[in-house]
Amino acid sequence: CKVSWVKPFANSLKFSVDGAVEGGFGRAGVGGILRNSNNKTLILFSKSVGCCDATSAELFALKEAVQVFRNSIWTRSFTLILETDCLACVEWFYKPHLAPTVFKDIISECLRECTFLRWEIIVILRAANATADKLAKSGIARARPLFWEAMT
Repeated sequence: CKVSWVKPFANSLKFSVDGAVEGGFGRAGVGGILRNSNNKTLILFSKSVGCCDATSAELFALKEAVQVFRNSIWTRSFTLILETDCLACVEWFYKPHLAPTVFKDIISECLRECTFLRWEIIVILRAANATADKLAKSGIARARPLFWEAMT
């Protein structure tokens, strides 16, 4: 069956994110794409995050997306829907006390960034996250971060 991205409701924006790592622990990149209910791309990012494991890369991608959204013109008008293919990350955002100690600091940072936002986080199938995956993979070797924002 075909799996594809599902658009958000009219008053929401979706930030699909992903982290990518060379091997089990190695050079890592993150990427994300913010889209509206018309599937219009509003923001793209891709960058290297040094060396880490896959779960850390996913959390770094979520943190970057939250920070980017929080500094955008859409913060006050829209609900943010974070999409990730990491089920554990979703669970830890809703129940941070269940996260392994090694991840608690970054989860706390993400949740602090979300304090004044209307937001939710959902898990999606990896196949529906292809654009964020490509951005994350290209971020691994990126010397300078990529950031693009649509003109409004």
